Amino acid sequence: MTKTRKRRKPQQIVKALAEGEATLAAGTTSAEVYQKLGVAESTWMRWKKQFSRMKSDEAKRGCNRPQGLSRPYRRNPGPPRWPAKTRLSGR
Repeated sequence: MTKTRKRRKPQQIVKALAEGEATLAAGTTSAEVYQKLGVAESTWMRWKKQFSRMKSDEAKRGCNRPQGLSRPYRRNPGPPRWPAKTRLSGR
């Protein structure tokens, strides 16, 4: 029997990390924490690496765009794909 995959939002991951760290500090083994949260050890480590410094509101906002932008932030749009047609001079 396979377990269905659960996709979590960044806010949920930050909360799960905080809850897991609290239970680890209380003396629970790491295997029990992983089982309680329903994640593998590799997933836990990846989450810790990616989200350990974030708070819930920071995770909600997203880390790749400045505050206040609702669309994805693109630093350098680069040159236009097609150059504008220019008129030939001398006519």
